[in-house]
Amino acid sequence: MTHFVLLLAFFVTLGSARLHAQQWDAASATAVLYNQDVEESAALAAHYARTRGIPEDRLVGISVPDRDGLQRSEFEMKLRVPLLAEFTRRGWLPQNGPPPIKVLVTCRGLPFVIEPIPKGANNTAASVDSELAALGLPASANPSGAGSMKNPFYGKDEAFDTAGARGQFLVGRLDGPTWEIAHRLIDDAIETEKTGLWGFGYFDQWNSGRGGYGVGDQWIEEAFASARKAGIPSIVDRHRTRFVHHYPMRHAALYVGWYAWNADGPFVDPAFQFKRGAIAVHLHSYSAAHLRQTENEWTGPLLAKGACGVLGNVSEPYLGGTTHLDVFVDRLLKGYTLSEATWMATPGLSWMNVVVGDPLYRPFGPASQTGAGGPFREWKDAIRSSDPEAMKAIQDKAAASDTSHLLEEMLGLESLHKNEPERAFEWLQQAAQNPADRDDGLRARLHAIDWIRRHAAEDQVLFELQKVLDALPPQDPTRIPVQSFIDQLDPPPPAPLTAVEVQGSSDHPRGPQLLEPSAGANPR
Repeated sequence: MTHFVLLLAFFVTLGSARLHAQQWDAASATAVLYNQDVEESAALAAHYARTRGIPEDRLVGISVPDRDGLQRSEFEMKLRVPLLAEFTRRGWLPQNGPPPIKVLVTCRGLPFVIEPIPKGANNTAASVDSELAALGLPASANPSGAGSMKNPFYGKDEAFDTAGARGQFLVGRLDGPTWEIAHRLIDDAIETEKTGLWGFGYFDQWNSGRGGYGVGDQWIEEAFASARKAGIPSIVDRHRTRFVHHYPMRHAALYVGWYAWNADGPFVDPAFQFKRGAIAVHLHSYSAAHLRQTENEWTGPLLAKGACGVLGNVSEPYLGGTTHLDVFVDRLLKGYTLSEATWMATPGLSWMNVVVGDPLYRPFGPASQTGAGGPFREWKDAIRSSDPEAMKAIQDKAAASDTSHLLEEMLGLESLHKNEPERAFEWLQQAAQNPADRDDGLRARLHAIDWIRRHAAEDQVLFELQKVLDALPPQDPTRIPVQSFIDQLDPPPPAPLTAVEVQGSSDHPRGPQLLEPSAGANPR
């Protein structure tokens, strides 16, 4: 009960993974593919090449329909076969010796999905980029498009340059809802590499209790642990529900979560923006099915909110065939490029995944060890230090300063992770008293609510939350996420479906089962 008294007073009074990735000259081994019939696509390719120092003779224009998807026969005739011929002509697929090209960048204007034949036959669909990743492998010739093939780079923990995956390419896409966003992916990556990516990590588990799905939550739990160990202050939601609407997800540098069809929670709040250079992944079967829209699924909305690297699936990959998020985060934190980390964590090629962002981007490269990251840098240095005095210095600074609310929040989070709630509530109460940033103060309060929610009977939690809500002024924005927590525990009755909604629910083309736990990919 002490915890609840502390929490109520709290509201009423307030109204390491070490970097070790080999740094290889990936830009010198990169080719850029664009739609030669779309002026903006050519301009995007040229901007990327200039920015990364890629010679003009590494740009490859392709004449292909300017739309999201191709039929399998179109992909063969207009992309795979012509590219094989062009790469062979240029000497990019040598039988002996190291291949000169190892990375492919696909630009907006090129299709990103191969449509299933017939419609609904999921195992014949694929991501264009996943097919191109296998372009130089013998098994890439697959006119029927049935199933995936094994990824030779999966599970590796060494630079692609020395991994021996001959014939395979690392593929990343410069794309998104607008041409401006596609250009921003380049500029944000370059600037973030100079300063480092600093901020909070946010991790959202599903915990559905459904058989076969626990592995997804385990991936996210391990990714969360990796981020904490690496010195990224991190917040995890272990409830079946997701981060609530109006959750103050400030300073978001890394987001990993599942499981909803469309973006929701803080990601639909008008004011929400990721930190520049942020990495964001929401695991869902069709997260990238319409990556050029901001209203559907996840990839497009996350890009529109400022994310710099986003992973997705163009069609049902089955859980075992998705990018394994624990491996992905581990490799990113070790300093690998966005494309290396993605393909190290993805079991199959010729399948459903797509990585949107500069494939050469290293969000946690050298600058993440030396850059000026303010309190986030101070925290990282303290966590990674073997000297206990380093953490004591953080505590002393937080206790002595009126402007160290983020450090106080980090100390409170760390105490919660160590199951020290009384000490945590002290730090979080101090953090919540910050007058300069109301959202940061609100987030500190919500950490305490979440801890109590996970450690008390539901009816008692509702009682205490309602007392908190009643103590807040009617116009206080703090009420919104507190009410959202209450609604999650005790949902209001749903509005009755209209006749149109009832008909639509029975006609949904994708059916009710998503991200089936079966491996499903059946690599050939």
